[in-house]
Amino acid sequence: EFDAVVVTDASAAQESWHRASAGLPEAFLAMSKRVRDRVRVAMFTAIVAFEERVPVPYDASSFQDSTLWFAAKTNSKPGFEALEKECWTLVSTPAWAAAEVERVPMRDPASGAFIPQ
Repeated sequence: EFDAVVVTDASAAQESWHRASAGLPEAFLAMSKRVRDRVRVAMFTAIVAFEERVPVPYDASSFQDSTLWFAAKTNSKPGFEALEKECWTLVSTPAWAAAEVERVPMRDPASGAFIPQ
């Protein structure tokens, strides 16, 4: 069970994408048009909150792993020390994210309709 899940994707602001892009500032939409044709690298990011302290001797680390690329403890950042739970940001490797996007497409191949993940 989750209290909240936040999903972000800059491509959601692209024209003909999904109604989630409705209401974005015009400046953001104009910027997204300038970068539309550039290569984008897929990565998944999650913020995970723990009730107890995670017993590791570091606040951030990169990994030589096929799935997880980077992890950082949010509570170690200035201004976030007083969070009630210990929060970690986890970032996937681009290779894992690309394979996952291919495995579970975000658009229906026939209609092009958005498929909620």
